[in-house]
Amino acid sequence: MTMVGADTGRLADLAAEFGDAADELDELARRLAGSIERTDSGQGPSADRCKEQWSGPAQSQMTKVADELKTAGRHLRINAWPRTSPVATPSSTPCSEGSTTPR
Repeated sequence: MTMVGADTGRLADLAAEFGDAADELDELARRLAGSIERTDSGQGPSADRCKEQWSGPAQSQMTKVADELKTAGRHLRINAWPRTSPVATPSSTPCSEGSTTPR
């Protein structure tokens, strides 16, 4: 028999990987921000420029990428959600533990 559609198990695994990557990126951004703020080895215009670049565009871009990974993971989870009929959606299909959204 030919498979039509996506392998929902693989989509769910990929969604989890996206979520894990987003969490790792968020944690890395927090660690880098802390390290940059704590460093006292650099003084002067170059050190100031580094801190400004981090607190402005660099940290913002890392946060945006993490947010995009989270969003993509949510979309993958929704697409991996088993559908028993053409109109079933995650919000209309019962979930475990009383939740109505996929994890």
